[in-house]
Amino acid sequence: MQVSLRKRNQLTIPAAIVKSTNIYTNDILEIDYKNGIITLKPKPGNKRMESSFMTYAGIDRGVWGITTDEIEQKIANRFD
Repeated sequence: MQVSLRKRNQLTIPAAIVKSTNIYTNDILEIDYKNGIITLKPKPGNKRMESSFMTYAGIDRGVWGITTDEIEQKIANRFD
């Protein structure tokens, strides 16, 4: 496979390689250069950061009630 170096020294890793190597968007990769060979490898202990707060949407579903009336009643009772 071939890749090209773009502006600002950016490379795109082919999708087939990304899928087979278990790396994800925003993972940190270690780069090394020895004897004319460039090596990229995933940094051990990469922590996956969720890219969106929507990942947590619905996490408390049902805690305050199911219907709007139930939720409003619980909130009203909590502050009485």
